[in-house]
Amino acid sequence: MTVADAIAAVPRYDSGAPFDSIPLRNYMSPNPVTVSNLVSIPAISRISPLSFSVVSNNPTIGNATVSGTNLLVSGHQTGSATFTVTATDFDGGAVSQDFTVNVIAAPGRLVQLSTRMQVGTGPMCLLVDSSCAVLRQNGS
Repeated sequence: MTVADAIAAVPRYDSGAPFDSIPLRNYMSPNPVTVSNLVSIPAISRISPLSFSVVSNNPTIGNATVSGTNLLVSGHQTGSATFTVTATDFDGGAVSQDFTVNVIAAPGRLVQLSTRMQVGTGPMCLLVDSSCAVLRQNGS
């Protein structure tokens, strides 16, 4: 946002439709607008979006890892654990969300689960495979 904020701080002038509010550098009205008066961006590069991390308050109950946009949760023993997922942007700004996972004793064991299955619907669902549970939000 540093570049966008710097452009927003440049004085604006009315140069006629459709340029009735255009940022111009070193411009003196009513002189003609020259290339040197225009705000230009000499290069654009792609920066990585958010990076994610996750921490469990009780790793003996379960732990989690982030794989791409998936949160992989592994339960180790019955009990409850709170997980904190943190998203950090390029500038170091971060936001965190806590959620609780209850690991319960399974009534049976999944046998020969060759594909993922979905448990639940709506904005939150649980995808289960033979090694872990994947919590997905909004179908992402």
